[in-house]
Amino acid sequence: MLQQQLTKLFIKYDESIPQDNILFKTQFFKMSNHKQVTLLLCSDDFIYKISGNNTKVYILKLNYEVRFSVKAEQTSKQIHKQMKGDEFHTQIYKFTLERDDCNSVEFYNFNFQTMYWFDYLRNKLHMLDYQTHYEINKLIGKGSFASVYEAKGKNDQQFYAAKAFYKKQVFQDPKGRDQIENEINVMRKLNHPNLINLHEVFESKAQIYLILDLARGGTLEYALKFHFQVQKIHDQGIIHRDLKPDNILFRDFIPLKRYGLINVGNNIMISDFGIATPKKQRMAVYQYCGTPGYMAPEVFLTENDNNQTYDEKCDIFSLGCILYYILIGHPLFGQPVKQTNMEMKIDFAQLEKDLNQSHSLSILLQKMLSLNPQDRPSCREILESKIMEVEYGDDGIPVFRDFQRPKSSPPKRMQPLHPDIDRSKRQSVLNPKMIKLMPILEEKQEIRNSGKDRTTIIIKQRNSHFDEERTPAQRVIAARRSSAYIPSSNQNSRK
Repeated sequence: MLQQQLTKLFIKYDESIPQDNILFKTQFFKMSNHKQVTLLLCSDDFIYKISGNNTKVYILKLNYEVRFSVKAEQTSKQIHKQMKGDEFHTQIYKFTLERDDCNSVEFYNFNFQTMYWFDYLRNKLHMLDYQTHYEINKLIGKGSFASVYEAKGKNDQQFYAAKAFYKKQVFQDPKGRDQIENEINVMRKLNHPNLINLHEVFESKAQIYLILDLARGGTLEYALKFHFQVQKIHDQGIIHRDLKPDNILFRDFIPLKRYGLINVGNNIMISDFGIATPKKQRMAVYQYCGTPGYMAPEVFLTENDNNQTYDEKCDIFSLGCILYYILIGHPLFGQPVKQTNMEMKIDFAQLEKDLNQSHSLSILLQKMLSLNPQDRPSCREILESKIMEVEYGDDGIPVFRDFQRPKSSPPKRMQPLHPDIDRSKRQSVLNPKMIKLMPILEEKQEIRNSGKDRTTIIIKQRNSHFDEERTPAQRVIAARRSSAYIPSSNQNSRK
């Protein structure tokens, strides 16, 4: 049986090692005593340590409290001769394990096989020394318990988002650690281009860093078929529980006029799985949770009654609130948000008027916002609805096929000030008052510069036969005629 000891990383293990569960094993030595070889064996849930005489076995359970790092360092001849003998190795691999309640333990090896530990454990444990792998740049977001930074990978030179949790602040909540680990576990199960994917997790004495996909395009501000991404989450057996515009991101910036309502590949992503939970199970963290204004009525019932429960249909209600906000231009529930959200007083008759009598779209929203979760459609049913089909308008912008644009009068054309004037000729835009102030152009102008070996001569010639009959003001008009006139709007019609 395992005995809980807070001062030692590995605890004594008196049972036999289940060899069938061992994935790989490697021999290590300690820097302080290089002659004593230690064998480490890795399984899905444990690391076994066997001393050189094969008599003592110790075990370490792999959980979120354990952190590790694998570093390749340059070695010297002096260290090599001290530790291994005559054969020289250019690199030595340091494998470090630690936990908050005990000192770190270091193992060394010259074998590249040590990197197998890195590839396997990086998806199970938190890593040490994020500075070795990433360069943290500017702050791009800040919340109550976490800050998000732009980070650059030192190996691949790619940009990521580093979500930093401050442990001292987060752990003030008894469920703070569980919430972070729940977010990590959920994101490790999900892997899709339309989701914010988790790459690595780092932890130090003070902070926890989640290395995520970087979405440069901002948050959702306009309608598109984002239900497809939520369907992928539900297909994985996950309830998001905090869907809102701030958690629907664009991977890259795309102008809204070009974006419209269409799905442009993998650009849209859903983020923030901090309170997500598996379906058909007891809620992983918190039962009453979410953002007021986007919370389903059955979620409010759990505030004072932990026996109440709900399923993925709470996400459908949140999607209805988002779709309303996108189409109407303001949130569904006014101030105070929590109170109006709980009261659920939705005027569906006014909703259809706001949607310009788009009956099918109004019916879809009513179903998504239904008080009874069983009356709400699934994401798949929403996607199969004809209302989700789009068509392109005269302006080239895609809109919902059933959505009726508001009626408006066409823009008025400007009428000519003097209808009797023949506007087939181009009219001057020069101000007659300004013409009198302009210098009179000479018939011939000769300009010479003072360069050493070159002389520039600019000569402007006019037809003297016509110019002699013109006044100075008329000459100015003639000189600027090529660029000072605009065509008449009805010029083509008079040809």
